[in-house]
Amino acid sequence: MFETMAEVNKYLSTERIECLLCGREFKNLSIHLAMSHNTTPDEYRKEFGIPYSRSLTCRELHILLSEIQGKHLRKYKHDHEEEMGGYFKLLRTAPRKKQCPAVKAIKAKQLESIRPDPRLMTQETKDKISLAHKGKDTWNKGKTGIYSKESLQKMSNSRKKNRENPEYRQHMSAIHKGKPNKYKGVKGRYTEKVLHKMKNGARKRYADKAIIYKGKAYTKQDVADIAGVSRVAIRQRIKSGWSVERLFESRQS
Repeated sequence: MFETMAEVNKYLSTERIECLLCGREFKNLSIHLAMSHNTTPDEYRKEFGIPYSRSLTCRELHILLSEIQGKHLRKYKHDHEEEMGGYFKLLRTAPRKKQCPAVKAIKAKQLESIRPDPRLMTQETKDKISLAHKGKDTWNKGKTGIYSKESLQKMSNSRKKNRENPEYRQHMSAIHKGKPNKYKGVKGRYTEKVLHKMKNGARKRYADKAIIYKGKAYTKQDVADIAGVSRVAIRQRIKSGWSVERLFESRQS
């Protein structure tokens, strides 16, 4: 079974592709698999770890078929350009119009009936998608400035809303339960700019959660040391509605 995309590319870039079930070589494996092994190309790809987006044809035949398909498409567009009244040209140049909410809702319902909810996908479907994207970089990897400020704000608000949802937190906790932290002990993971942002964020969170008494900021642990109780007790007292003065004045005898 192939483990990297380099192995897959090497296997499919030869003049003839070797059938890994019987050892014979062909330019196209699809017909051979159906006739000799009673199996489908998808089952063959799944068994040997080949992405579903790759055709089981040798490099020469793959290039030839791509050229033929491109020629047919260009010829069709050229022959029907006048017939369609410049329709293809209009598609390329016309600005995209915003859809009304009603049309969006109808299309969303149609997509739901065609494309299942990712949470309801079977493991086999998930494996197919995983193999299709194996070895490929994400489309936005290393890119900056691809999202507008509004989009970034929406994404941030969505993450905050999810973190406040108890069901979501329980779900994420169950997923990561028992798994080791892959970043534990790893140095150099963040750049200096990112570390500076994280430090400022931590300071801001500390300032928001700090207990101010007589112009000074105290942490819950500081208040616990002064009052002579545990930090958990201070936290419970704050939840119960104790005033700041009462927290500092209630020393344990």
